[in-house]
Amino acid sequence: MPFPFPMKYLLAAFSVVAAMGGPSQAPPPRAAGSLVYFGTYTGEHSKGIYVARLDGRTGALTSPELAVETRSPSFLALHPTRDILYAVNEVNEVDGKPGGSVTAFTVDRTTGRLTRINSESSRGGGPAHLVVDQTGRNVLVANYGGGSVA
Repeated sequence: MPFPFPMKYLLAAFSVVAAMGGPSQAPPPRAAGSLVYFGTYTGEHSKGIYVARLDGRTGALTSPELAVETRSPSFLALHPTRDILYAVNEVNEVDGKPGGSVTAFTVDRTTGRLTRINSESSRGGGPAHLVVDQTGRNVLVANYGGGSVA
């Protein structure tokens, strides 16, 4: 199966793997290997966020599978202590209003699948980056198209 999106997203995905380091509590049982998430620009060959498993011993990466459908999730970040993944939806319009959005998903550590929690406006067009502070209480988003931070 060909890789469903450009390899340039691989580095961004590895930053998500690194962020999924040791949880503060014992994790539930899960399949072997670290979860690796890939954000994409959606279109004909991509439908949202993809997940694969990385074997830390061999470096082997499984074929990516669709974790959840969502529009142009170009940048991803993990909550520091909870199984929550955030994605910017790098679009210029949401629900007929100018601007992009940030969507939160719960992470199923067994399957890697994501379940949508909610979505909020990024208060600007083309959100391109986000970060979750170390307390997990704040998410900041940089809007490339809007030239703003929210």
